[in-house]
Amino acid sequence: MIRLLLIVFAFCLTEHIGAQTIKERDVPGAVTSKVKALYPDVTKIKWEMEDGMYEASFMTGDKETSVMVSSQGMLVQTETEIEVAALPKEAAIYIMQNNPGNAIQEATKRTDVYGVVSYEAELKNMEYVFDATGKLLTEEKVDGNKEKRND
Repeated sequence: MIRLLLIVFAFCLTEHIGAQTIKERDVPGAVTSKVKALYPDVTKIKWEMEDGMYEASFMTGDKETSVMVSSQGMLVQTETEIEVAALPKEAAIYIMQNNPGNAIQEATKRTDVYGVVSYEAELKNMEYVFDATGKLLTEEKVDGNKEKRND
């Protein structure tokens, strides 16, 4: 019984922790080399481990950008801050209809290794991910309870 409780506690703790900040010296050379090759002018990089991948976050001009890179140095995803008005129209309509009075705080455009584009919209208590046409892919409460929808 105690063993089961410890396993449940450990699982809950790892789910709660999410991304972990790490120092650049702890990032594999293949990862730092890839990021520097893609963004040679970037100097201040915040590193995190998330879902077994390395995430580098930095500013490109006046936009926040992050890239997810595998430990072998393969680019997995790029995420760039965008204006809220740049979200697909259907995504904006969905958010307004389902969150009256709750404004979008941040919007980002994601591009995966295959060139597939999706959009993320962050509100006070929710995060939504939409495909390139504005179809809802996922919604997540800020406390981490994820709910997948395919409307």
